[in-house]
Amino acid sequence: MVLGWFVSDIRLYSLLQTYKGWFFVLVTGLSFLFYVIPQINEINNSYEQALKAKEDYRSIFDTAANLITSVDAEGIIVDCNNQVQNFLGYKREEIIGYSMAKIIHPDYLDKASQSLQQILETGYSYDKEYKMVRKDGTFIDVIINSSGMNKTNGNYERTICIINDITERKTSEKRIEYLTSVLKSIRNVNQLIVTENDKFKLVQGICASLTESHSFYSVWICLMDHNQNPIMIEDCGGDSKFSILSSKMKNGEIPDYIRTVLETNELLFVDDPYQGNIPIMH
Repeated sequence: MVLGWFVSDIRLYSLLQTYKGWFFVLVTGLSFLFYVIPQINEINNSYEQALKAKEDYRSIFDTAANLITSVDAEGIIVDCNNQVQNFLGYKREEIIGYSMAKIIHPDYLDKASQSLQQILETGYSYDKEYKMVRKDGTFIDVIINSSGMNKTNGNYERTICIINDITERKTSEKRIEYLTSVLKSIRNVNQLIVTENDKFKLVQGICASLTESHSFYSVWICLMDHNQNPIMIEDCGGDSKFSILSSKMKNGEIPDYIRTVLETNELLFVDDPYQGNIPIMH
């Protein structure tokens, strides 16, 4: 329209309109070439990178040595890797869609619920120990590190839990703790032997010392004379069956395994000290 103000010749006007159209086509083409196409390429590259990152994540997720689970805000398992079969004996489809309560020991459910809320609010929960329940009903000790995912409206919608089996470590720790208590008991007994001159008080002290440190569940000690007659019988701990053995000894019914020890002066292990007479190891 503006061009018509300056040009009165119809032919020239038409020609200039044609040139103007070509000009706009050229500008549009150049814009598409130098701006739109690079943007499309960048979008494609970003998509490919995101797709590769997703594939890498899935590969790490599926091949990790640890059990990895993804849990939603309600505590429902929405994903897990294949280690679930090695750790718990389940296939993936047997626990996906179920509550974490299916695999957490009942004594640890409150702790797990509190940890889930902590993760959804703060985004993390580290080094929490639990017991988990395997498909066959046995228990394993685990340590779980968790992080929040998909944060919206200030809270996280899902969590990623990395689970490490520490059953062997816990067993070793308990074994070390037990052996330490045994050594402590032996030390206390040695001190009693050196310091206590009254043999009756010595027996009582030894019996109490062995059970107080929890190195032994229960202890039974019999002091006998040269004719193998009981002089003193002392027992400590929670085994009421010791009364059966004490009654037999007082009535002169000495079990064969005790006679064997008196005759051989050897350490003897028996399966049933109350009724059985057959040693299982010595």
